[in-house]
Amino acid sequence: MPLTGLDQVDWAHIHHSPGGTAEKFPKWLEALVSDDDLAWADEMDIEVTEVESALDNITLEDMEAENWDRLAFQNLVEYSNHQGSIYEVTPYVIPFVNQILGMVSPEHQRLLLFLLGGYARGYQFPNEDHEFMRGVYERKKIDFDAVLARDKQAVEDTHARLQESISLYTTFLTNSDLRVRKAAVELIGAISEYASEARQILVERLKVETDEDIRTAIHAEIMARMGPPGLKSGK
Repeated sequence: MPLTGLDQVDWAHIHHSPGGTAEKFPKWLEALVSDDDLAWADEMDIEVTEVESALDNITLEDMEAENWDRLAFQNLVEYSNHQGSIYEVTPYVIPFVNQILGMVSPEHQRLLLFLLGGYARGYQFPNEDHEFMRGVYERKKIDFDAVLARDKQAVEDTHARLQESISLYTTFLTNSDLRVRKAAVELIGAISEYASEARQILVERLKVETDEDIRTAIHAEIMARMGPPGLKSGK
């Protein structure tokens, strides 16, 4: 099934980590709704033997190899949320991940919610990394101060797009797969750092959630970001 609007984004002029452009993102996003078995393979939990050897000693050069290029989900994580950072491409990915959420299995929904949670918790380069990253970009003859300004805007745009999508993510709080429910709780908890409606969604869900593990996860998000809720058990 095609992704609406994918060809309307000027990916070739949008930047990802670490300073490249996003021409391959449409292929990676489309792979997640294809029949490609490698699309969801992840270097942290590889199950597809065809790519195991390629990932044993991965190098920057290997990332251009066919098998690595087919690891669509892993590439999205690597190039749009590398080590928790937000890049210009990140907010552009969100509408398509939102579409894919309605097209894939619960296991893959869980992974996509995990990716979105990384975006929700994302940030610019930490200040202590600026000197190192300035050198990386300057060796590529890229204006690092322009990159900082661009990525600062990307963080704001990413958070805004996630907040706009909160009603979609809320639907996964009632998913029959407990792993999906937990991933949704963690995503909404992360969004609650800057969106008051997300906080209220968790408070209300805690009142009716019956699974103890999910209740614990909700309570942990509330305690971490909002303080004690003072609520009675929803059971």
